[in-house]
Amino acid sequence: MKKGREAGKPRVSRDRQVLLAGKVDNKAILEAEIVKGRVPQKLRRVVNELDLPTLQKLTELAIEYKNLEALMILARSRIFAVAQPICTADGVRLISDKASEGSTIPVEMWYLLRGVSAAAKHRPIFKRLAAQSILRSSGRISGKGLRGETIHRIPYIPDMVTEFDEYATLEKILEKGKFSSITYEDIVGIERKERKKVGALMLDTSGSMYGDKLTNAALATAVLAHHMRNDDYAVVVFNTKAKTLKKLDEQVNVYTLVDRVLEIEAAGFTNIRDALEKGLKELSKSKEKNRWGILISDGNYNRGGEPFPVACHFPKLHVITPPNPYPAYALQRSPYNVHPQGSHIAKRLAKLGRGRYREVETYSQIPRVLLELLAKI
Repeated sequence: MKKGREAGKPRVSRDRQVLLAGKVDNKAILEAEIVKGRVPQKLRRVVNELDLPTLQKLTELAIEYKNLEALMILARSRIFAVAQPICTADGVRLISDKASEGSTIPVEMWYLLRGVSAAAKHRPIFKRLAAQSILRSSGRISGKGLRGETIHRIPYIPDMVTEFDEYATLEKILEKGKFSSITYEDIVGIERKERKKVGALMLDTSGSMYGDKLTNAALATAVLAHHMRNDDYAVVVFNTKAKTLKKLDEQVNVYTLVDRVLEIEAAGFTNIRDALEKGLKELSKSKEKNRWGILISDGNYNRGGEPFPVACHFPKLHVITPPNPYPAYALQRSPYNVHPQGSHIAKRLAKLGRGRYREVETYSQIPRVLLELLAKI
């Protein structure tokens, strides 16, 4: 038997041997984990303690070995330190590949890099990749056949009207009482028409809606633009104050609108009342019957006064509420007075606006829930 290993003793990995010997080399272990394509849990814990050369080396490895999860941990925690290796040809190529897939990573990377001076030269590139990702993903989500339709019964004309209402036709024949002499005049045709829609989307971009919330807000706007491409719609974003990003009577293609959304800053307080007032102002420009507003917000307003009186004036006001922005421990310590209050406010707004209320568990669900809601209104 070879010396150096006792009989029956289990093998110990090299990394484990280093740990047992008390010679922990964080850098070596993190590099090895990233190269293997793993998500180093230790990286989450020590990322804020690493020096600049180590951070940049780890970022280069994450890009080289396409370890996106490790790359995003580094970017979210220390973007100013790791921007330089991200803004290389290899870094841009990796993000470009994800943009072609419709991943949300290029959008989040854009929001992380846009305020970093080291990324200034690459700003247009990352913005274009973010827009490409949003358009591809929103187009895939929007799909086909999800628009609301109205059915009109018309005289049946061969080769021109392809559908007929069998129940209405049978009823007409029964009233006639003559089954032996059925003609085309007895058949009740069907014509399907898309309902004309007029809507205003109001998006919360306050500090409580930062990060992946802003990414999915951009995606939700693109989904709306795809769905409402033949209709009139307005987009309002709000934090301390509300801003009309697209007016109801303004002709803007989806590319231009996405470009505007990507310039939104997530900051400030939450002024729901101002957003509702601006949304209602846009809806008042139309006389269509099927007018509505959709508010996407956690409901925790802290500027502008109560939004409830304004909600009452909407023809329809639907509300989508994202996950609670407050940490779980805060809710456990004070479950009755620390905010699920936001969801209560959102429910009340939807009730006053005679609309639907939807609550999502994750921000990534917002675009699809929005589309489902649009198909029903």
